[in-house]
Amino acid sequence: MDGSYNYGKNVSSQHSELWNDSQQKVFSEKKSQIREILQRSTISRRHLSFTVTVTNNTEEDMHCDLREAYIPISINGRTLNISARVNNNITNLTISPRNTKDILFRVELNTTTALSLVDYMGHSSPEININDINRGKLRIFSGSYRDAVSSSVNKVVTIPVTFTIPQFNALWNIRKVHTSNNAPVTLREALQAVKEDWDFANRSVLKFENEEKITFFSVPLGDFAEADKTMRYIAFLKSGTKIYSKIDKQLLDSPLSPSGCELILVDLDDPASLKKSSLALQRTVFETARELGKKDSVSPALLFRVAKFYDLGIGTNKNHEDAVKWYRKAAEQGHATAQCNLEICYATGDGVAENLKEAVKWYSKAAEQGHAAAQNYLGVCLHEGKGVEKNYEEAVIWFRKAAEQGYAAAQCNLGVCLHEGKGVEKNYEEAVIWYRKAAEQGYATAQNNLGLCYEFGRGVEKNYEEAVKWYTKAAEQGHAKAQFFLGWCYEKGQGVEKNYEEAVKWYTKAAEQGNAYAQFNLGWCYDNGQGVEKNLEEAVKWYTKAAKQGHASAQKRLNRILGNQ
Repeated sequence: MDGSYNYGKNVSSQHSELWNDSQQKVFSEKKSQIREILQRSTISRRHLSFTVTVTNNTEEDMHCDLREAYIPISINGRTLNISARVNNNITNLTISPRNTKDILFRVELNTTTALSLVDYMGHSSPEININDINRGKLRIFSGSYRDAVSSSVNKVVTIPVTFTIPQFNALWNIRKVHTSNNAPVTLREALQAVKEDWDFANRSVLKFENEEKITFFSVPLGDFAEADKTMRYIAFLKSGTKIYSKIDKQLLDSPLSPSGCELILVDLDDPASLKKSSLALQRTVFETARELGKKDSVSPALLFRVAKFYDLGIGTNKNHEDAVKWYRKAAEQGHATAQCNLEICYATGDGVAENLKEAVKWYSKAAEQGHAAAQNYLGVCLHEGKGVEKNYEEAVIWFRKAAEQGYAAAQCNLGVCLHEGKGVEKNYEEAVIWYRKAAEQGYATAQNNLGLCYEFGRGVEKNYEEAVKWYTKAAEQGHAKAQFFLGWCYEKGQGVEKNYEEAVKWYTKAAEQGNAYAQFNLGWCYDNGQGVEKNLEEAVKWYTKAAKQGHASAQKRLNRILGNQ
């Protein structure tokens, strides 16, 4: 394989690809055989060697600094974590005027990287970024030209074709010279080149039907796959500033813009990614989904997703009233998550008048379908008597159903019922089991409750160090009670070395969230100069906040201070 670089002002040329068209044609024909050899071989490491031919077209010596010379290798526009390095111990090279010398480079490859290169080489050769002095370290200079590499003026002309797929992006640089008669690249030619490449990798991505319709990852552009009843994925083509949901023959056979094109597969269940996309794409996705949602016999899953667009403001302005309308359409067709979201709207009065009885109605429908969040919310309503008569026993039933599905909030709530003996016989040991399941999922309230169990030896052997461990996890998530308990541990040296400054730090965090116990303790620290400089004004401030919440000791202490003034 050959690469070449010719140096000389205005007449220099640099070939950033490793071989010419005739060489590539031979390789393309042998590609499947090469893949088979690589896959069958027991050799774990391979190498790719190529030469960079440096030509000195000047009247003075040219010098190559090879001490740290390397060239990054790129495919699909992305630099791989591999580089070509000089294949011998040469540290420098001098080329006399009007002379040429070769530098041999070698790339070490594992099987995965080798197969990736082979797949890519069907339509393009790997790029060697010899002209990118910031990424490569091949320094070529002379007296007149301190950076000969950057003087290169002729580069291979390519058009980018980008694929944006959930959790995977790829870029193909399609060379103009790969098309017939050096004509401008058409959209069809570009997509066919990519299709051939991916087909070799056993990943059928594109399918042309009747030479017009394109199916992308089993999803027709601008439509949903017929077999996909959830209507989750939809594909678009972006060329220039335009976004196409349909492609006709005329568009396929039109010259592609020099800026290339992008095929986008949108996951409607990934609103975070949609939010990061352009406003034009968001609008197109929203309008396409909404129009399809107006048709008869449409999937309730699509109705739910349109509601989410209104709820989150994706492709349209936030509109909770419209979100409720679409949630209701999906909910009435039995969509459990839509039922759950609709009940939340009724419970909070978001987009609809607050109505706890109506909320419980929809909670019940979703819960009976096995929706874990709805089962937990229904349990909360029964436990607290919101929109329904209080019933601890029934609450425990629903908490347990959701907890057994791994829903952290329900696991914690079930632990509380077992801890307090509400709706079920008191059982500290089982409470600890459910607290731990939720705590290990990062649920802060469960982490705090598990810390309490370790501190007081409820359902588990008393262990102050373990208590501090779980208080810390919850406190770092902003849990006010855990911040107070952690501050207490530092103040008393319980499970951790006594440290008043650290105690003040955590009391302050909890006090600022309105925890009355932390407010009193923080006031006491300022009152007595423990962990902080003594400050009676600050002490009164925090005593007052705690006293207003009914903290008896704060009220007494405040009366004494004010009575002595």
